[in-house]
Amino acid sequence: MLANINIQTAISQKVTNRARKLELTADAVLTRAMNVAFGDIRQLVGSDGRIKQINQLTEDQQCLIAGFEIDDAGRTSKVKVDGRLKALDLLARNLGLLKVDVNLTGALTVFDEETIRATPDDKLELLASHLLQVRQLMGVSA
Repeated sequence: MLANINIQTAISQKVTNRARKLELTADAVLTRAMNVAFGDIRQLVGSDGRIKQINQLTEDQQCLIAGFEIDDAGRTSKVKVDGRLKALDLLARNLGLLKVDVNLTGALTVFDEETIRATPDDKLELLASHLLQVRQLMGVSA
């Protein structure tokens, strides 16, 4: 158990160090998600109706782009916009707007004396019975 804790601590420290090195913060991630979720894709098109070249876009505009295709003349011909729904989902979860409320009530004992002394076949039967109880508590039909 101590080895697992030491490993978890070491991993956590490396992740923290990398985030500091990259200057990656929760605010930066949420800001980028907001740019993707609420960015105006009309800004990707010039006044002539053509897709702007990537070097003509601001960083915020560039983050709207998931990919693009270049035509034979070297111009951007198609732009794939990044996942707005995914960004909105991330923001909604962060704000607590999407909550899953699972409320289980009742008593469920898995490791009682009977289970410990049971034969392997009896343990399987008991486990199946317990799983059925859990499904019933969750309102899932058998």
